[in-house]
Amino acid sequence: MTIKNPFRLRETGGGNRWNTGKPDFTEVPGCKIREEAWVWQINRGKYGAFNWQKGMPWSIPMNCILRHAFSMAEGEWRDPESGRPHAAHIACNVSMLIYYWTFGKGTMDLARQEEGMAIDLSAEMESVRKKIDAVAAQYANKPKEDFPKMTEAALYDPNYVPYQKESSDVVLDSIKVEV
Repeated sequence: MTIKNPFRLRETGGGNRWNTGKPDFTEVPGCKIREEAWVWQINRGKYGAFNWQKGMPWSIPMNCILRHAFSMAEGEWRDPESGRPHAAHIACNVSMLIYYWTFGKGTMDLARQEEGMAIDLSAEMESVRKKIDAVAAQYANKPKEDFPKMTEAALYDPNYVPYQKESSDVVLDSIKVEV
């Protein structure tokens, strides 16, 4: 399997576009988006348009995720109430949690397993967001060769220093991945 470098320059007819730092949606299955959209539409009629954006305790969408996942594990692939796949309901609830995490909505009331008490991740989330913003600003208009080699772990390391390019480094347009 070949994975394309998402930071490459893309040809668009007569002109060029830099897509550096922009997500590539070509691998997101259209059927996933379509089924998830149906669930959002059904729930709009049930709960009101954009009601979920007001926020809620994070345990509510997490409970819904688990309920739909357990239904699938027991062999029930379609939600009997909506007629849509349980996986689409899971996708909607995951989207809610991502939205709440990204924009600080709702209440993070999920318990730490070892302590059995709710935790507040807002400071950690803000720290990660600031690091991402700082790296993005630093490399916003630079060629792909200057992009940092940054792992997810580096986001959580308070001593992280953005990668400095070495003259011996090679930047590939694609890499081979054995599956």
